[in-house]
Amino acid sequence: MLASMSGATFLAIYVFFALGVLAVAWVARVRLDPTRERAVDESALTSLSPADLAFMRGGVRGIAEFTLMDLVGRGYLTAERYDAAFASRLVLARAEGSPKTSYLAAHERAVLATVSQPRSVRDVLDDVDTLDALAPTREATERRLQKLDWALHGEPRSRLLTLDAALIGALILGVGVKALVGAPDGSAGINAALVVCVLAGLGVQWRVAPGRLSDLGTRAFKQIRRMHTPLRARIAREDRELADGQLATVAALFDASLLAPDTERAHSERS
Repeated sequence: MLASMSGATFLAIYVFFALGVLAVAWVARVRLDPTRERAVDESALTSLSPADLAFMRGGVRGIAEFTLMDLVGRGYLTAERYDAAFASRLVLARAEGSPKTSYLAAHERAVLATVSQPRSVRDVLDDVDTLDALAPTREATERRLQKLDWALHGEPRSRLLTLDAALIGALILGVGVKALVGAPDGSAGINAALVVCVLAGLGVQWRVAPGRLSDLGTRAFKQIRRMHTPLRARIAREDRELADGQLATVAALFDASLLAPDTERAHSERS
């Protein structure tokens, strides 16, 4: 039956199949999360460090990005643009006459050690050594979030991960079976559309997969961001008269490069 099915017919059936898989994933994500009906504890919204908030925004890469830009802001690293069109394209290097590293936390010294020679931010963030250096910090952050039930853990997360793997397998298998019994006939456009559907399905599935945060944690993070939106607006207007703690918090929540304002000024002066 599959071997004789036209490409257009199979594509239509696969689209409905993929939508069904994604619907199951979304429903499971909601039903298996035990925190979905709990209210956010207002007193906990100010209990986390900027590094914790950076993790909530971007995982261990968020912590790494925040740490790098914090080291720039504190004079341990310099950051120079190599492409003015992209704000994230910065080359990091050790700063001359930087403060003593004894003032740094263990994870900050470990991240600093990965910049022994000039490297782009993207290169450092993609380096396994950088992520390994932050493993203890990530684990400690996850424990803090789990105590608040802002991060999924235990049986609910295990069930979601198992279901997520099964659904991703189903998306791939749906095309794999057809490929084994006979490729969809028809125009190249049909085949291209099938590939796009598979990739789109996997992309959406990745978005609804169990992430760092529980439903409660996601709502808490959004609430924290809303609390600091006025400060973010002040920085956007180049009003940087904020306390160090405020700037670090806003940088962790929105954009870690805010911790390196001197780079912005130096670039504009050279331009």
